Amino acid sequence: MSISYVKGSLKNVDKDNDGVADHLQFKLINYLGSGSASVSDIRVLVDGKDVTDKTTFKIGDKPPKPAKSLNYVTAYYGDEVLVEIKHDGEIKPGLHKIEVSAKIDWETFNIEFEESV
Repeated sequence: MSISYVKGSLKNVDKDNDGVADHLQFKLINYLGSGSASVSDIRVLVDGKDVTDKTTFKIGDKPPKPAKSLNYVTAYYGDEVLVEIKHDGEIKPGLHKIEVSAKIDWETFNIEFEESV
């Protein structure tokens, strides 16, 4: 049981339609189970740079929430989690290393992957 990265879901998108990609998005899947949990110590890194303060998480059909405000969450087994990082054009096409860590209840989860956008 874990939280897994959805391979191939990393995208660099232009949300303000100015021709410059400004948000990095990827998906995770909840294979931990269903229920509510306490979440703390969330950290998101792109190529070693901490972008936690620029990151939102959208769990299932719930509205997106800033990473730092995910103190208590409810999720169901199989829920997709859309992770979105606002970067204002700083993340260019190419290979990137993404790291996400969070303490959920008493257990720490780490996800690392490399993929190109």
